[in-house]
Amino acid sequence: MTRHRTFRPRGTRCECAVCDAALGPGEGRARCDYLGQMLCEAHGHQARRYAERKLLERYPNLLVLFAARKDLTFVCSYLHPTVLGEIVRFPPSESTTKCPCMLPFHVAGGKYRQPRRTVKRPRPAHCGLCNTKFSDDGRRSGTRPWGNDTVCRACHVRLMRQHRRAGSQFDAIVQFVRCESGAWLLPLLDPKLAVRLTKYLSRTTARPRAAHDPDRWV
Repeated sequence: MTRHRTFRPRGTRCECAVCDAALGPGEGRARCDYLGQMLCEAHGHQARRYAERKLLERYPNLLVLFAARKDLTFVCSYLHPTVLGEIVRFPPSESTTKCPCMLPFHVAGGKYRQPRRTVKRPRPAHCGLCNTKFSDDGRRSGTRPWGNDTVCRACHVRLMRQHRRAGSQFDAIVQFVRCESGAWLLPLLDPKLAVRLTKYLSRTTARPRAAHDPDRWV
């Protein structure tokens, strides 16, 4: 359940959601549960064992799926809120950070293009994500556009990596639901993600057409 690599940038320091232990570079290995809570190694192991036991008791099909398909374990972060509430060991606190939804709207057959700036705004003095101060020498080599915001190069690289991973994850879910009789997974997913998957499958799935019979004119 827990994962070493999180959506947080490298070098970020935080505290364990249970014991308030310091996490970050030189402070021990940080783990993240399904809700995005940062945990220390001890509480991360407890949360993982608890989640596996609950999945085996209430949703054995999910545990079998994750054991057989290691490439679909990311679905744990996109389950229905009721399912997550049943398998999470430590309830979320007020300072819990929910994992950002990194599954963009999929475009069949189209090349990915990063969000471009649509509103003309003056150049800001700080990054729109990490609040890093830009240089005042007038050069824009260290800044990148991301939608209507201006981010630093490090944040831009991280966002591009996340969106590429999100595209591959969405393709993996679509392929599983379409080709491996995985329709049972849709009710267990987040409602918004399930709606998007249903709409995408309804648009891309070709309907069977009757063969043309020239002798039939009615």
